[in-house]
Amino acid sequence: MESLLHKAARAPSGGNVQPWLVHVVAGPVRDLICDTVRANIAKGQITDGAEYDVYPPNLTDPCAAFCALCRR
Repeated sequence: MESLLHKAARAPSGGNVQPWLVHVVAGPVRDLICDTVRANIAKGQITDGAEYDVYPPNLTDPCAAFCALCRR
């Protein structure tokens, strides 16, 4: 687990923000999560949407133009 978190801390992320909240699960809870993810992927639903805006909504140019390209 420590090695995984160490590597993840250096992974790139949009806007270079990494608002982590880590939970470790096993047994029936893990199985339920895996089954739900598999079912969503089978339906073509990969995500429930963003939990937050990576970039502030009130950016001005040139940053706003750049961010608009990233959101495509």
